[in-house]
Amino acid sequence: MATILTNEMLLKNTRLDAGYNPSMLTFIRIFYLDVQFSTDRIQALDGLLGAVILDGQNFITTANADYIPLPPFFDREIKLRADSRYGDDDPTQWAQPYSPYHSHLAAIPRPNTLLDHRIIWWTPIIGDFSCTPRNGPVAGLGTLCQRRYNELRTSCIFLTDRMKKYEQSTPSERTFPHIQPSIKWIQQVLDQLLSVQMSFRHIEFVVRDLQRVWLHVWAVLDYMEIYKPRMDGHAVPGAGVADTVGTFTTSIRVAQDMFLAGLPCWLIRPSKTFSEKKIYAIGQIFHPKEYVVLEPHKFNYPVIFKGVATDDQKYRAIEIFARNFLCSQDPFAMSCTPSSLAGASQPSTSSTPAVASSSATQHSTGRDSRGAVRTPARSRGAGKFSVFDISIYYNIKLFLKVLINRPVIMGVINSSRTRTSPLHHCRSPPGPMP
Repeated sequence: MATILTNEMLLKNTRLDAGYNPSMLTFIRIFYLDVQFSTDRIQALDGLLGAVILDGQNFITTANADYIPLPPFFDREIKLRADSRYGDDDPTQWAQPYSPYHSHLAAIPRPNTLLDHRIIWWTPIIGDFSCTPRNGPVAGLGTLCQRRYNELRTSCIFLTDRMKKYEQSTPSERTFPHIQPSIKWIQQVLDQLLSVQMSFRHIEFVVRDLQRVWLHVWAVLDYMEIYKPRMDGHAVPGAGVADTVGTFTTSIRVAQDMFLAGLPCWLIRPSKTFSEKKIYAIGQIFHPKEYVVLEPHKFNYPVIFKGVATDDQKYRAIEIFARNFLCSQDPFAMSCTPSSLAGASQPSTSSTPAVASSSATQHSTGRDSRGAVRTPARSRGAGKFSVFDISIYYNIKLFLKVLINRPVIMGVINSSRTRTSPLHHCRSPPGPMP
């Protein structure tokens, strides 16, 4: 039978502690901890806060954070939300399960915590959109206003300079391999914002994409320069906890590393493993709907990933979606020929001759009521006439010319009968034939 825990049961070991004070039973509702005791005695696997989850099947603890976010359980459907981010599946917005290939995500700064770079969390509004005059072929296109562009560019230059200093001071074998492509991506996005005319919704997404990659690069640099040396024992363990997004984990080792680094971490364990764990306070589970935009985008963008939150392919799906966002419709994949190209290079697909007629006389002779030969009409979207169509047209034209000029032709025929050879092309001399 499965072990079911309650919040009251989580505190039983702490009550037996000689240093326990009943005032420590504070129910956390906001982002700070009003608990009167020294944290020097807290160990990596203890619970500064704890709570039961999944109907008591599991419990979650943190040894250094003062709040507990709701983990992204069950199958996820990732798509752009109303603010052009990815809701609680966005690692720049909400803590994600730990991944050894994306361990730096725990070091992403929480919103508006970098006072000199608040532009990285800025939300574009229509007033930041510089629309071109409506005298061009397409209306409603524009660029980001110069002031906002300059603010973004300043933060990007700062990040690029920091990255260069890191590479110069770090042996090549220890540098993060994917940091340079990310810097190039940021530079390309800046170029797009400066020179590409686009709609406001496209500008909003491009800005969000720049902010997302910027935060990833910042987190990589912090992780490699500050937090990884603490984990590896090359630096003194951090005092307190960093103001970053943090991570969820089910690994004891990862929880210990994050505790040494000073990164927020929430350890999830089965209820049956609860025995002598010390949990000092019960924390409220914070739901992302109170802090993150989860409403769908008004343009109803497609789902780009379906699966569990621990699948690293979700990050790849976000990158692919971002790279293809500004792509135009592929003309090479079109199944039909545009009307503007009709007759230029496409063969006709019609199975009937392209001679336009509407009466029985026109069907039989190709002539209209005035006796003139009608020009073959092309159907909409048709290409060149086929050889068969052209042959029919000229045969009919020749036949009509014969009918119209019958006396002249008969004279030529009669005169040609006197020639000795049908291959003789010389004009006969004047006068009677001998």
